[in-house]
Amino acid sequence: MKKENRAALALAAATLLSLAVSCGEAGQTPQTTEPVKQTAPVEAETEAAVIPAINSIGSLADLDFGGQEITIDISVNSEEWNTSAVYIMGASEEIGDVAKDMVYRRNMEVADALNVKVNWIETDLGYTNVLKYIQKPVLAGDSNADLYINDQYGLVRCLTSGVLYDVASMPAESNYFDFSAKGWFKEYMDELSILPGKQYFLVGEYFMDVLRGTHVMYFNKNLITEMYEGSDDLYNTVFDGKWTYDVLLDYMKDAYRDLNGDGSRDRQDLYGVRAHTAWGNLYFNTTGCRTVSKDSDGNLVLNPSVDRLSVLADKIIEVYSSPGYCVMDSEGTAERINYFVNGQVLFDVWLKIADLETDEMRNMDGIGMLPYPKLDEQQDGYRSLVHDIAEISAIPVTVKEDHLPALSAYLQAMTQYTDEHIMPAYFETALKIKYSQDEQSAKVLDILREGIRCPFEYAYTEYFSAIGYDALSSSINKKTNVVASSIEKGMSSAQKKLDKLLDALDALG
Repeated sequence: MKKENRAALALAAATLLSLAVSCGEAGQTPQTTEPVKQTAPVEAETEAAVIPAINSIGSLADLDFGGQEITIDISVNSEEWNTSAVYIMGASEEIGDVAKDMVYRRNMEVADALNVKVNWIETDLGYTNVLKYIQKPVLAGDSNADLYINDQYGLVRCLTSGVLYDVASMPAESNYFDFSAKGWFKEYMDELSILPGKQYFLVGEYFMDVLRGTHVMYFNKNLITEMYEGSDDLYNTVFDGKWTYDVLLDYMKDAYRDLNGDGSRDRQDLYGVRAHTAWGNLYFNTTGCRTVSKDSDGNLVLNPSVDRLSVLADKIIEVYSSPGYCVMDSEGTAERINYFVNGQVLFDVWLKIADLETDEMRNMDGIGMLPYPKLDEQQDGYRSLVHDIAEISAIPVTVKEDHLPALSAYLQAMTQYTDEHIMPAYFETALKIKYSQDEQSAKVLDILREGIRCPFEYAYTEYFSAIGYDALSSSINKKTNVVASSIEKGMSSAQKKLDKLLDALDALG
């Protein structure tokens, strides 16, 4: 029964794959191609020309779970950017978008191949409500979900309460996960799970919010051309590895323009950078600053990078003291996008890759993209920070044991399929061709993707902020470097919090 639709599904998926490859003109939206009945010779020729997408799941396709139902609780919240649920749960039909139509096909093909049925629970919560939402039913033994897909911030805070399942303890006969396979972000997962040999979180290409929630520094190419005779020099600086905060300062310091002509600096004017003093985490985590390291056994020890953070503090103080800087207050994403598309800021701080998909950004001509600056040219590559409300996943301890084989096989298959087919359609076609506005931005997207990190201290910021982020923020707010004294003052408290965290995790067994 489960195999009867596979030929038709494979043919339709192959059609979408060929569309993704051929869709090369910027700004075009591919048209939906409906599956049509083919004579046997034509179908054979089509399948010979394009390998069916379902082949990407390998031997998993030989499994048959007899219609096993699995339940996934997924966030549909769009707090900072549009939800990625459409790239996971999928639309109910094809909608004329290459990547999203391939998601629709993937979901049908994988469910058919494994003979599973997926039930979805849609949840719309702010990130601060995720912990209570998961914790209460799981501790009461009432959760119906086999998997939660929700904000990293909320899921991470579930860890010490003992409601998350350690995937590393899954019985071998039930476990179809292969975290060495392409598509999984194993290093990212290990940073979140903390203890060596434990695996509480699942992060990979299937959970596309990780890429879509990655911070990018957008810049206005039209203004750069007007002020500095083009953007080529700026891009070349990035590609030569020389894009630093010193260079950013050179570009932004003389960018101020009194747009409304009232003779005073206000929010209606043009600035080089608009940013909040509370965004120190972004600078901290993209410049290689740390508060912890691991000993020879892989255990966490406090090891704040005092000297490096002190240098960063001096740089950011200089940026925030520049005449080209404007402080942000409580403006949300919509306001920040408006400042950018209305030509009121040269370099945007805090927006994400997913914001390229908004109508406002798509209707603007002259968008360039940059990674966040290095601290200095000696920094080992550019680093990208994923916002902590990007949606990742975790299995609750209440998961039914007989659901684990189907669940693990399904997630493994989805990850492999997404890595080989969906992500290329989204990243190479949608982002690089449909949404990006120049070839250099496409190269920057590669840099951003390669630079994705999950700094432990960002995920668990409340434990170690006193010797990291807070030291930087205090320096920014006081406009004087107090990093060394702040860290010295905070070490005792940070050590107690680290010990408490590790004790709580040890108690989980």
